[in-house]
Amino acid sequence: MSVDTLLPLALREWVAAGLVEEAEASARKDELKEIVALMQPRASRLGDFADAVYFFADPDGYDERTLKKHWKTDTAARLSQYVERLRGLDAFEEKSVEGATRTLAGELELSASKLIHPARLSLCGVGYGPGLFELMEVLGKDTCVRRIERALDVLAPEQHVS
Repeated sequence: MSVDTLLPLALREWVAAGLVEEAEASARKDELKEIVALMQPRASRLGDFADAVYFFADPDGYDERTLKKHWKTDTAARLSQYVERLRGLDAFEEKSVEGATRTLAGELELSASKLIHPARLSLCGVGYGPGLFELMEVLGKDTCVRRIERALDVLAPEQHVS
């Protein structure tokens, strides 16, 4: 099914869930099409579109299982550096975000996953979803920085054994 065909179906789910106002849909068509394109390979039912609240709202909590698995004693320090790296990007596109992520991971002598998983948790509140770098491009720099900073404020005291 094409993105153009799927968009009205996804929009119906988002409107029903209170995530999007039908009146604003035409003005946000390009953004909503990007979200549908990212979600399409992962959606097995229409309700999956409404479950992707993180495209429309900051997380109001963080999945405990993902937190325990990916938020370690040094995560806050790593993510603080990551936020600064993201702030310095002129172009906030998938490739530049991925490059910044992988470069910082290399500098820190870490697997990129040590940044990717806590960043996803910070941005989405869950440990799953579309590709992180594509997601970040759709969310935009300001939203990504704000959400990671909020996670640092809320989760920094949460420390689990590395």
